[in-house]
Amino acid sequence: MEYGQYIAKKRVRMPGICGPVNIPWGTVLAAADGFLIHEGRAVCAIRSENAKKHFWGYDPKNPRAEIKRQKTVAALMAAAPPGSGDALADPANPWRKYGSLEPDCGAWRWVWKTEVEDLPLVTAGHLLTCIRGLLEPAV
Repeated sequence: MEYGQYIAKKRVRMPGICGPVNIPWGTVLAAADGFLIHEGRAVCAIRSENAKKHFWGYDPKNPRAEIKRQKTVAALMAAAPPGSGDALADPANPWRKYGSLEPDCGAWRWVWKTEVEDLPLVTAGHLLTCIRGLLEPAV
């Protein structure tokens, strides 16, 4: 999901697209043409790892709820569904709706689909609870 504005999660010191940046915590950045803009300069692409690592999407109408949603989605993306590789690879497994197993250096790892980043808070929270073993995901 792309927003019109983003907010710095913490102080950001990194090389930006247009040179080094030093952005204080809580600074609101504009989004334009797929890039985050600070003081008229492009910092990074909206869908880049730097954007995910350093900025939350900012909804001026409801910023706290949106940041909570993004924190929940980030926790979900950092976890993997429970079960063995064979169970997760089974086409009937309900987790296949959200991701897949991918080969990685001779082993398998769970990779979430990009659509997971845009899930509503309720859905992301439910899936996170499922991963923690408290519920089963809906098919």
